[in-house]
Amino acid sequence: MKYIINSTIFISILLVFAGCKKETTSPENFTASRGTHVGVINLAFSEAHGHGEMHFDVERFNEDNATWESIAWTKQRSFGDYGINLPNNIIPGKEYRYRMRAHSHDGGYGKYTPEATGYAFEATPVQIVSLETTADLFQKSTEITWQDTNNYNDLRNLFNISYTILRAKSNELESFEHVHTKQVGGIPNTKEFYSFFDTYNLDQSYVYRITARYGYQYTDRDGSLQDRLYSVEGPTYGISGDNGNGDNNGNGGLPGEGVTDAEGNNYQTIIIGSQEWMAENLRTTKYNDGTPINDVDTWNTSTTGNYAWYNDDSGYQNPFGALYNWQAVETGKLCPDGWRVPTNSDWQELENHLGGAAVAGGKLKATSYWDAPNEGATNSSGFTALPGGEKYEGGAYMEMGNQGFWWSATEVSGNQAYARRLHSHFGSIQTNEAAKSNGYSVRCIKN
Repeated sequence: MKYIINSTIFISILLVFAGCKKETTSPENFTASRGTHVGVINLAFSEAHGHGEMHFDVERFNEDNATWESIAWTKQRSFGDYGINLPNNIIPGKEYRYRMRAHSHDGGYGKYTPEATGYAFEATPVQIVSLETTADLFQKSTEITWQDTNNYNDLRNLFNISYTILRAKSNELESFEHVHTKQVGGIPNTKEFYSFFDTYNLDQSYVYRITARYGYQYTDRDGSLQDRLYSVEGPTYGISGDNGNGDNNGNGGLPGEGVTDAEGNNYQTIIIGSQEWMAENLRTTKYNDGTPINDVDTWNTSTTGNYAWYNDDSGYQNPFGALYNWQAVETGKLCPDGWRVPTNSDWQELENHLGGAAVAGGKLKATSYWDAPNEGATNSSGFTALPGGEKYEGGAYMEMGNQGFWWSATEVSGNQAYARRLHSHFGSIQTNEAAKSNGYSVRCIKN
């Protein structure tokens, strides 16, 4: 009887302890950093106030197979995900989803935390803003000037930035070589410009680009401190030196890959600075979805997109292209896929790259087709602007050979939009506020 009573008491005590066992609880304040860390997404949380939690299971959602995958079995309350178990590192700027749960001594799991989403810092490529080349009897010297416009003030793990200057011969663009690396102490000022002088032989021309390299640190899931490097390659910029047409200001363009419109017309393209432009006027009669563009005569009253050949003669199609009203521009479907009608800001960037509106016109104009005197024309940019004239809003054609007009995609008012004008008597380029019912040429720019 005594043993039965003692056994009953022992079992009762076990049941009491079992009833008092605390459930494994979820970690608290689980967060994923959003653009505040270079190269990693920092995951942080507070320890759960449960019983016996020792490790934490952190999972990331795999979009490819729509499953949650464990990326860390850790005791760390804060660590960086650099792309654990991914074929490549974390993609800067891309959002990733996370969740986690606690694991106790006895093998029990707590509930998952609410999801947290985060992304790593994405740097804007560093742009070269100018190349200025001078020459003496023996060599050339090019001053490469660039500006870093990224805001680094909120970054928590960045400790070093450097800029690597690379160059390639203008006829060997597949082979870039290292020229110079500039180390920057502290956080760069986005208003500060940096420059470097490159010296080389008289008979050579180069294109340049800048690669920014970011040194950063993060805590790994095992608690170790890791150093890594994140690199962002900038766009190719200009030809320095004499590119065969007497222009020593680094404004010359590079041949692009070309583009084909919805109608099958092929166009040469030119890379000028960080922009790629068509080197020919648009001549399509179809939008990029295959829909025909209207060719009605009532331009002054039409509310739809229209095109015309100068003097209603299709013989002007090559090389002058078609004339379009702004309603055709406004559709957003006039240029080939991946291209667009340039905004007013796009035109301004082109002008600034070529030394400003006062001199850019001559660098844009073709050296033929224009009436005399074709003031300042060198076509040093490779843009090959032609004097395609205009179809006036009343329907009359005028100015072929003397002037060229090109639309922008930027509206001024209900019946006007910005356009650009080149004239045979001036080496400048003018900005016009033009009636939307006018018929102007169009040059497309790559997105």
